[in-house]
Amino acid sequence: MSRSSQMTLGQLELFVALVEAGGFSAAGARLGISQSSVSHTVKALEQALGTALFDRRQAPPALTDGAQRLLPHARALLSAAEAIRQEVQAEQGLKSGLLRIGSFGPSSSLRLLPQLLRAFALRHPGVEVRVDEEADGVIAQWLVDRRVELGFVTLPEERFDTVHLASDEYVVVLPERHPLAAQESVRPRQLHRQPFIASSAGCGDEIAGILARAGAQPLELFRMPQVISVLGLVAQGLGVSVSVRLALPDAWPGVVYRPFLPTVERHVALAMLDRSALSPAAQAFVAMAQAGVRG
Repeated sequence: MSRSSQMTLGQLELFVALVEAGGFSAAGARLGISQSSVSHTVKALEQALGTALFDRRQAPPALTDGAQRLLPHARALLSAAEAIRQEVQAEQGLKSGLLRIGSFGPSSSLRLLPQLLRAFALRHPGVEVRVDEEADGVIAQWLVDRRVELGFVTLPEERFDTVHLASDEYVVVLPERHPLAAQESVRPRQLHRQPFIASSAGCGDEIAGILARAGAQPLELFRMPQVISVLGLVAQGLGVSVSVRLALPDAWPGVVYRPFLPTVERHVALAMLDRSALSPAAQAFVAMAQAGVRG
């Protein structure tokens, strides 16, 4: 391979950005370069590797099989390069760097992450933190794929090193005049045949499992992607729902929350593939999060 055809970290960075952004123009905007520069860099990387990475007959261009195989290795190389750069600069203090975090829904993105981000920014203002939000299971896969260095997960999770951050519980979300609202707690079986508003957010599978194990089959009428939408429908008396307490506002007009009997808990943790291999920025964030554990 000639010197002119060697692939570079810059090319790999653009390749990963292109995959995550979903298009050439979006990747260029993310990195602050023109679409033509993106195309030129991709062609140079394809020439260095001797294979096409994108099927340009589709819009947006689709990844080839070779690109799918390259992606986890590219992310691993970029993570290692960032860790090396931070380690070299560590003697001068943690003054710069990039930290990527995966978060899921209101439980982590609204209740836990803002306080952590604020405290981290005050201590390490030169470190850039990027947060991407998706469902629980997607965050776990992002950690495996090295798309993020840290991610919020629910326990148990045996694949990762974890730091427990908070204990939560599942609650029934009821119209305030619903007969079950008069009870202090609700048994899962009591939701059998109830008009039900399901959430397509991250904990949907866990909720379905709780009800199924109790022999409860609610009548699912709606499936909503946002907690606020679920609350709006419940407030109108259109059905009941189930959520985790940390994902809900403290109160909502026309709605009451009731715990399950017996209590069904959920535990939220900050996860990483290998604590010993974290970048200095990630190490600092984990240490700060661990020191601030309250639940």
